[in-house]
Parts: sequence; C-alpha cells; structure tokens
Amino acid sequence: MKKYLIILVAVVFITPAKAGFKFAGNIESYNKSGNEIEFKLSNSLLNIYIIDSSIVRFRYTDKHEFSEAPSYAVVYKNSEDIPFEFYDKGNYYLLSTGYLNIEIKKTPCRVSILDKNMNLINEDSKSFGVSFDGNEVRCFKKLFNNEQFFGLGEKTGSLKKLGNQYTMWNTDHPAYDGNADPLYVSVPFFIGVRDKKAYGIFFDNTYKSY
Repeated sequence: MKKYLIILVAVVFITPAKAGFKFAGNIESYNKSGNEIEFKLSNSLLNIYIIDSSIVRFRYTDKHEFSEAPSYAVVYKNSEDIPFEFYDKGNYYLLSTGYLNIEIKKTPCRVSILDKNMNLINEDSKSFGVSFDGNEVRCFKKLFNNEQFFGLGEKTGSLKKLGNQYTMWNTDHPAYDGNADPLYVSVPFFIGVRDKKAYGIFFDNTYKSY
C-alpha cells in the first residue's frame, strides 16, 4: 500500500498581550489570488497557500492584516502555478489539488485534510480548532485511537511521542536525565502515522511553544 507524506505548514504570528479568549471564528468572506486563498473570519484571518500538490501552508492572525515579517524556515516561491480547484459546498469550502482534498468548514471555521480518495488524514478538533488567548495562540487537533507521533528534534525518552508534552525552546541543559525537557535542539516538526499513511506538521514559529 502506498504511503503518503503530507506536510502542513502552520504559521501563526503572536500578537502583543491582551485580555480575553476568542476562537478564530466563522468564515465571513474569502479572496482567491493565484496559489493563495485568504479567508476573513469573525475574529481572525486565515491564509491558505498551495506550495505543492502535497504541501499546504496555513497562516492565522487575530490582527486586521498579516505581518510582513518573513518566515526564516520556509522558502516560498509565488511564481510557480500549482493547479488546484476550489468549490463552495454550502456549509464548507473544498480545495482540491488532485493529491489532497481540504475541507474548510464555515461555521465555525475548521480544517480537515483528506487524501485524493477522501480518506481523512488530519482534522481540527470540532470543539476548539484554532483560538487566541491573550498573547497565546492554540491549535487543537483530533487524536485517532491508532495514531502515533514521531519527531520534535532532540528529545529524551521514547521515539514515540504520544502521551507526552514537549517544549520548543533551545536550552543548554547539562547532565540531563532521561526525562529532561527542553534540550539543545528544538525542531517544531512532527510526523503522525496511522493506517500505513503518514503526514507531517511543521509549526513555523520562533516563540517558545508547547
């Protein structure tokens, strides 16, 4: 059986500290331009960039516009035209690259990633999704019963990361034991494996994260 490696590149710019919790909100409108679709939500903005037929970049902000600060980890060339289709399906939008199908539910905004045969690979938690809490940004995903996780750079413990919390923050930690975290190298990328298929999520964020 063919295995799939799906890379979801999530970029979240954290805003200055402010009081109040809010969800990303409901989709109110969208604008499609080239390989990019920008959605205006009731509490935020969401940009989806088609990098490749199997690589998609998601970018959220709770400001009125996106920061112009570049990504220091992701090289994105806007000149290449990646073919994809985009449909309004009533209560959700469907973005299809021929390799991936992405469903973006409108109320509230939730993202689901499916393969070309419409098998679910990864999806936002139906209850929480993406939210903003003061100067913190949170993203909740559905956990499947038979799913395993690998990656995150230099970490102690088992190669299997399921059931543990990890901190992304480079730390010079001498003489550490088998449960120390964080350590010297933080790589905010992990691979999820389920039913002989794999996907990857890279969190493009230089702030301390968990």
